[in-house]
Amino acid sequence: MCQLPFCHVLQDLKGGNVMLSSSNVNAHGFTAKVGDFGLARHTAAGPQCPTNAYGTVTHMPPEVLLDGNIGKPMDVYSFGVLLWEMLTGARAWAGMRHTQIICQVALLKRQLAMPKGLPLALHSLLECCLAPQVSNRCTFDEVLGVLADFLQRSRDDDLSSVQLVLAPPEQEEEADVAFASTCGDSAQPSITPSTSVQTTVHPSASTTTSNATSSTQ
Repeated sequence: MCQLPFCHVLQDLKGGNVMLSSSNVNAHGFTAKVGDFGLARHTAAGPQCPTNAYGTVTHMPPEVLLDGNIGKPMDVYSFGVLLWEMLTGARAWAGMRHTQIICQVALLKRQLAMPKGLPLALHSLLECCLAPQVSNRCTFDEVLGVLADFLQRSRDDDLSSVQLVLAPPEQEEEADVAFASTCGDSAQPSITPSTSVQTTVHPSASTTTSNATSSTQ
């Protein structure tokens, strides 16, 4: 991401648009490359500009869903969702319709559950990337600095115990009441609670071109 021209906004940064190409240079055997620039826009006019079209709803921040305003912070939020999916091995907002996701993110300001057991650096990075307020979101330069420092410090750490935290039943019940009162009973989520997900932070090496992770279209 940091090699992209930052005067542009991708608008659809997700796992399906990140390809893994085999590489003899990188130690892990592959290089990640961002593709699909069909929705990319130039943002020289200002930090935020209006749009009538945007990418995959599961990866969109509140300001896009509510007001149609795009900018560099939009891609940071999308990267945060992509990072969350890589760490948990799960799809963001799985089992929900687009209207339900819009209500959750834009109106109720709900966020993806933070994985349990994450190193502090990754936990803080996720929260910063997924901050509902644009002013509280980090930049890609800051993301690069955090990740570079984390990789350097964690070479010998065991990062195999990351778990996806599910909200306690009483919190889910309160959230469902708030959802129904705000979005209406017809938009109530139809999600089957899943068990905790265990996954390793380090992806396995790949020698073929493939998608980094999949997401709801």
